[in-house]
Amino acid sequence: MVSQWLCGEALETLEREDAWVRARGPDGYEGWCLAGALLPAGPDEVEAWTVAAERFSLGVRLLGPEEGEDPTPRFLPWGARATGAHEGRVRLPDGRALLPEDPSRLPDPVALRARHPLRGSAVAGTATAWLGTPYVWGGRTPEGADCSGLVQAVYAAHGVRLPRDSGDQLAAGPEAPEAVQDPAQRRPGDLLFFGASRSEVTHVAVCAGGSRILHVAAARGAASLDDLEDLPEGLEGLAQKLVGATRPLSSR
Repeated sequence: MVSQWLCGEALETLEREDAWVRARGPDGYEGWCLAGALLPAGPDEVEAWTVAAERFSLGVRLLGPEEGEDPTPRFLPWGARATGAHEGRVRLPDGRALLPEDPSRLPDPVALRARHPLRGSAVAGTATAWLGTPYVWGGRTPEGADCSGLVQAVYAAHGVRLPRDSGDQLAAGPEAPEAVQDPAQRRPGDLLFFGASRSEVTHVAVCAGGSRILHVAAARGAASLDDLEDLPEGLEGLAQKLVGATRPLSSR
């Protein structure tokens, strides 16, 4: 399995082999990573960080320095977490307090909800901002993403946690079966799932309304806005593989 873990996410260590650690992320996904990329922490420290790390990065440069710090600018990708600190700074898991170049790109929960409300049209709008994101298997940021990574990251900005893989995202529901057969029943923000069958889902897209979808497909090379009724070369037959649909906001 391949996925991307981000700064500020708390991982559970499962085993260690030489310089590698097998860990489980907050979405339940497991994989191996280099131990040097992780900051060891005890259960109490992890719990305290998880509660405090309420700042959600929308992609922001962090500037220093405080006395004795490396002045090199840093970048927190979409979905990374930080805590509030003094004088407009934010604190990283290693304790460094740095200044966001654009504070609006590292909002607290109130500001994040105002910017990314629980509306399907808003979700589709957020996904639209990812257009052009390169296809990267396992990626979860606008610097590179796969189909389910984009969906998970976009919905996270709206306060909705989804599983990592497209098949698990379908199982998470709530399902909207009417959206499978009738494009007129599809709403912006719905998730549309494609595959050989419901048990073999291989692709997910955000509905932009009707037959239009926002997605990142390897055949396109980057996140794109496509129409299931007029698909470009490389995506022929995708519409016939539509096997499921969910409406994640319908229960909220």
